[in-house]
Amino acid sequence: MDFSRDFWKLFDCPLSLITREEAEKQWAVESPLAYELRNELVQEFRFAFRNDVKLSAKVSTIADGSGHADMLQDLNDLAVLGRANPEPLAKTNFDMALLDQAAQKSYDLAGLLADATGERADYSEAKRIRDQAYTYVKEVVDEVYAFGQFVFRDNDRRLKGYHSNFLRQVRNRKPQPTPTDGTSTPPSQPPQPSAA
Repeated sequence: MDFSRDFWKLFDCPLSLITREEAEKQWAVESPLAYELRNELVQEFRFAFRNDVKLSAKVSTIADGSGHADMLQDLNDLAVLGRANPEPLAKTNFDMALLDQAAQKSYDLAGLLADATGERADYSEAKRIRDQAYTYVKEVVDEVYAFGQFVFRDNDRRLKGYHSNFLRQVRNRKPQPTPTDGTSTPPSQPPQPSAA
């Protein structure tokens, strides 16, 4: 366990350069343009591939679905399909640069959508390192407590500093076990010896 090396990684964690609120605002501006591009490509492809049953079916499959993630996937799929079949598109005077634009927009907006709606990978890494640092510190503290309890086992005044008040409170909060013989004794009163 190299505690010091991993501990100092906490301060080297990359932070997001864009906040969730900024990402949501940017998504609100960029996503309508992406939907417009997707719809334009679907219409262009349907017309260009109208005489090819297989390509028309692929366009229909791509066009199915809804939601932001589906739109981003559609942009990428349309770019791939268009690059693989340039001849029918060229006959309709299609601007092939739109395919590059669609692929790039899909890539860029995927990250933006993740920033706007989800947990960032950087945050997950920072959380993992934080949790790992906590574990290392806890192990060290537990060792100090164990050594202190051992070393000061004969010195009650010093020994009390090596016991956890928190753990004591947790143990005291645990429900008292009920007797198995069917009799119920309140937990605050010890059982009374029978006068037999």
